[in-house]
Amino acid sequence: MEKKTYIALKELSDLHEKKPGLFPVFSRITKIDGQLVGEVKSYSDEYGKPVQIEKMYH
Repeated sequence: MEKKTYIALKELSDLHEKKPGLFPVFSRITKIDGQLVGEVKSYSDEYGKPVQIEKMYH
C-alpha cells in the first residue's frame, strides 16, 4: 500500500521557502479539524512538468 502525503494549505508558503520551484499537485482537498488539507498526488515544477522529489533534492 502506498503511503499518502498530506499538506495543510496554510503551510504551502513554508514548503515554497524550503523547496522553491516545487509545487504539489493535489488529488483532493478535504477539511480536517477545520483546516483545509490537500492529498498530494505528485509534484510539478513552475511550468507544470512532473518532478520526482528524489532527483530534485537528493
